[in-house]
Amino acid sequence: MLILLKDELKYFIKSRFMAYLWIGLPLFSIIIHFFVLKSDSLMQMRNYFLIILNFVIWLISILTATSIFNDISQKFHTLLILRKVKRINILWSRFLSLFLVVFFAFILSFCLANIFGLLFFEIPFNLDILFDYLLLLSFAFFSLSVSCGVSLIIGLISNSMLTAILLTVFIVNNAFMLIMFLFENFEKWTNISSGLSKGMTFFTLGIISAYITIIIADRIFKRMNV
Repeated sequence: MLILLKDELKYFIKSRFMAYLWIGLPLFSIIIHFFVLKSDSLMQMRNYFLIILNFVIWLISILTATSIFNDISQKFHTLLILRKVKRINILWSRFLSLFLVVFFAFILSFCLANIFGLLFFEIPFNLDILFDYLLLLSFAFFSLSVSCGVSLIIGLISNSMLTAILLTVFIVNNAFMLIMFLFENFEKWTNISSGLSKGMTFFTLGIISAYITIIIADRIFKRMNV
């Protein structure tokens, strides 16, 4: 699987779309940072963070669903299966390659936008803000993991590219609303107040959700006549 993942990463990193992503997303983040972040309050920073995260979730979801649908419809995976590559390894390599590329682009854009704010708007930076950033990044890890996994399943069950896109937009949008509800009420439901504990919980939930969605996608993949 590592060789397959390496090939997938090379393909996406070298693609023109990813070049636009790695350049455009940081610029977009700086622009949003300029218009949204009017003060140094954590609430304003979270609002800015969620705007960027929502955009990235839509991006990775549509990209995942359409790419796996295109591979299935064009039967690009057939050669791999004939070479005894397991279907679950194909799914893991696609999931991890897209997740890693987009997640690191998101981290880069988030860091650059905050450096921009620190240099030009004299926004203070302290340990409380740092820990809050780490909590938000762990939440982003969980959100992107869920979105990417669900979109993988949508790409497998869709019968057309348009269906894949529409289902992705509808389901992922509602899933993000549920995830936000969880984030806002997490401390009240779990009595976990420590930022580190909450961050580790979201990180763990992200890994678990990835595993569950890949297992479901693998079972669907095996039952398909492809």
